[in-house]
Amino acid sequence: RGFVREQELPDVFRRLAPPERLRQWVADHTLQQMVASAARGTDVRAREVAGDRAGVLRSPARQSALLLSTLLDVAPSSPWVASLVTRLKGLRVGGRWGTTQENAFALLALGKYAKLRRARGSSYTATVRVDGEDPITIAATDAHTLEEDLTGKRVRVDLEGPGTLYWFLVEEGVPTGVDVDDIDSGLQVRRRYLDARGEDISGRAVRQGEILQVEILVTTNRSLRNLVITDLLPAGLEVENPRLVGGLAVAGSRQTATVSSGATRTSKALDVVHLELRDDRVLVHSSGIESGTSVFRYAARAVTRGDFRIPMIAAESMYDPGVYSRHGAGRMVIAAAPADASSR
Repeated sequence: RGFVREQELPDVFRRLAPPERLRQWVADHTLQQMVASAARGTDVRAREVAGDRAGVLRSPARQSALLLSTLLDVAPSSPWVASLVTRLKGLRVGGRWGTTQENAFALLALGKYAKLRRARGSSYTATVRVDGEDPITIAATDAHTLEEDLTGKRVRVDLEGPGTLYWFLVEEGVPTGVDVDDIDSGLQVRRRYLDARGEDISGRAVRQGEILQVEILVTTNRSLRNLVITDLLPAGLEVENPRLVGGLAVAGSRQTATVSSGATRTSKALDVVHLELRDDRVLVHSSGIESGTSVFRYAARAVTRGDFRIPMIAAESMYDPGVYSRHGAGRMVIAAAPADASSR
């Protein structure tokens, strides 16, 4: 509601206006109404779909970003452009938007806005200085990437001339010696390491060459959609290819997981739509889970002796930022196999 339809126009206008002009007027007027309501934060439809977690995945941030992108194409001088930019920035939580779609559309729209502003009068010359290195000169129409490792270095940027320079820093790595608190928010994920008989190995060292079952339990009290689980492996473990495990049926059927001893365990299996087995982690994607506990298992082999840190396991609803869980950091010791033990 609030959109203009041809049949809602005055009869005299519909009779006298050429069809193409009529359609253009309807489109322009509708866009203006949508932009105005979104920029003011008063769009009823946006409030109604703020909880959209499946399907179209509409949200106020996504809508504002799409409208801003459209407006920059058809009416870049509109006074609503600045209002939409301000609103879009205000919808961030913790420096980011909530979902992948919101972040993607927002960055695309703001990137288009930054490019337009640069083309409209930025004529600066930027000088970048990194500790002990020759300065780098960048014109307003250029872009430059510092590929080097900047850890521990001071970077200084000076501008001469009018305009705005946009920059960003990429930081990556795995923190060491940093404790992360367990947390459950609308979802609970737990992990257990089991031996081939399905018994918990907590409290004992793992033998080099031993195959473990990694059991992931996901519990929720309501239906959730678009779930992703990230299970980082201790450095001494490697994921086993399920097609080569032999007697160990890791994921099992939808109701049972079978181990090499022939024992079975009845459970509600996690509905997996995509599985990625990487060198350092397992990524499990599910289209959705129902209330209760769901289980997924995979196999890993202890390949390297040592005392290793066990990273946390994490689960989240991809399009519902308030639903997530982190748990299970610890240590795993992998010891040499007994001299008389046969390696599988």
